[in-house]
Amino acid sequence: MKGFVKVASVAMNIPEYRDKPEGQSLSDYMIEMIKVEIDRVLPDKPDLIVLPEMADTPAGMPLEEKREFWKARGNRTEEDLGKIAKENKDSDWNALAQSAVYQDDSAVSDAISALMVLGYTKAEAQGALKGVSPTATLEEMVSAALRKMALRF
Repeated sequence: MKGFVKVASVAMNIPEYRDKPEGQSLSDYMIEMIKVEIDRVLPDKPDLIVLPEMADTPAGMPLEEKREFWKARGNRTEEDLGKIAKENKDSDWNALAQSAVYQDDSAVSDAISALMVLGYTKAEAQGALKGVSPTATLEEMVSAALRKMALRF
């Protein structure tokens, strides 16, 4: 990869978990809300879309319920977002990074997840993040890792 990478950083109001429509799963509802935000930036044809931390986790949910939600959700968010990325590949949009939160709530884990959604292996992502400050923002971590990996070619 040479040149510049166009990054769209999405800001969104995370919906309350009580707002989900009757008869729809919470995971489906959250993915639907994320798709609305992704559709807003697609016309700009970004190479990478970064979503807020916990974009797939409803606001206002007690911590124990969040943990249950994350466990039940598993990798579903990454799978759904990967499908969205593939569906939009023909429109010059190459990848989507989503900062799904896991049990450890760490930004490094989020950055690894984002890089894996882009198609890198966990080992490649971990290697690219070596030396990146753990206090950096998610966007800074992903950008630094992508620059480091771009230098390999």
